[in-house]
Amino acid sequence: MAKEIERKFLLESLPEFEPFETRHVIQGYLKTGADYEVRISNRLHLTTKSGFGLTREENIYNISGEVFEALWPLTEEKRIEKVRKWFNLPGGLVAELDIY
Repeated sequence: MAKEIERKFLLESLPEFEPFETRHVIQGYLKTGADYEVRISNRLHLTTKSGFGLTREENIYNISGEVFEALWPLTEEKRIEKVRKWFNLPGGLVAELDIY
């Protein structure tokens, strides 16, 4: 299992850095609870997250287009769309910015 350290901030303006990659992401949630979630995305990933707080367990599995198409109807009314941008930061760090 991988650990994810996630921080969320509400930005008043976009960073002045140029993103090195931008993608449109659609996610549908299959199951959510107080300490877990299971979702699929148009990037053909099934993601599980569990735990509380800023550091949680996260696993990402590649799925086929057929599996995505079979599961997608189960996410109706539990979907989000966003644009994800990746930025290089000083010190070799990378920031991901989701715009909803």
